[in-house]
Amino acid sequence: MKVILAAHVVIDKGYENRGPAHILEDYLIKNKIPYDFLKYPLLDFSFFLSHLLTILRTICFVFKGKSKEIVFIGVDPLNALSGLILRKIGKVSFFVFHTPDYSPKRFSNSIINKIYHLIDIFCAKNADLIICVSERIVEKRISQGINPKKVYWVPNSPLEFVMPEVTKKDRFDLVLLANLGSAVAFTPFIEALKILKDRANLVIIGSGKGEPLIREKAAELGVLGNIDFKGWLPYDKAIKEVRRVAIGLAFYDNRASYTYYCDPVKVRDYLSCGLPVIMNDVPAVAEEIKAYRAGIVVENTAEEIARAYFEIIKNYGEYSRNAFKLANDRHSGKYLDLVFAKIKEELK
Repeated sequence: MKVILAAHVVIDKGYENRGPAHILEDYLIKNKIPYDFLKYPLLDFSFFLSHLLTILRTICFVFKGKSKEIVFIGVDPLNALSGLILRKIGKVSFFVFHTPDYSPKRFSNSIINKIYHLIDIFCAKNADLIICVSERIVEKRISQGINPKKVYWVPNSPLEFVMPEVTKKDRFDLVLLANLGSAVAFTPFIEALKILKDRANLVIIGSGKGEPLIREKAAELGVLGNIDFKGWLPYDKAIKEVRRVAIGLAFYDNRASYTYYCDPVKVRDYLSCGLPVIMNDVPAVAEEIKAYRAGIVVENTAEEIARAYFEIIKNYGEYSRNAFKLANDRHSGKYLDLVFAKIKEELK
């Protein structure tokens, strides 16, 4: 058995932003499963032309290969379409549609959005197996009439767990690991930093169009000196920075429809490092945070964030242990074990 993994990747300053496909790759490497990873950049030119070229490149790659038993994993509907075509013409033995997120309004152009969702549901109904990163996407798939027996939940959890390196200097600090785009609701936690400025600093790892706005707001509130802007870092260096601090932050703007269905990689990364999380109640993982007491889910106000901060610091050992427990219970490896057990069973 050989796996072909096809995904779009975001390139920032010459490095790939880590996403669900990289977690799959980690699993394949750890379990010594032969694979090829077809990585496609997100292109700015014509929607139809760019994705047609991607599909043709994928099909040509598979035709040139010599493997006889291929498991194709297409991450997102457009890569999945390549896998479905290859499955229908007999070039792959098993077709997996990996759904890394879902958005009712993926594109502002209504015609393109409609075509995208037609491709999405067509691939879902014809896939041999579907991976969903959140329980909300699982529920969506089942509501679309997909057979529940072929829908598998695999959270975006890393395979490795690391103990945080918290020094006296960093014991009270916070971290935000994020693409600083429109989906990040940053104003409340900058305002909270004004309340916490004598106790905590904030490390921001990431970049994006929201960074100038954060700097402007921080300067206005007199807390710019409490923020350490690290910029974009490769994943291993980012995790080292996360390990040094005490609490992870995750705030989302619910006007971006995909945030309701997503499973934020950064929240799973915080938990895997034993960091309790302060976040708002938008992604589904917020329900897990509440159930495990692995952090505190708050309203988007500075006062709520500050209250949560003091509560966690007061009972830090308990919250950190709960974060590790949640990370262990949602270990992506055990979920992927079920997926690959099913694949091997079907290929017999």
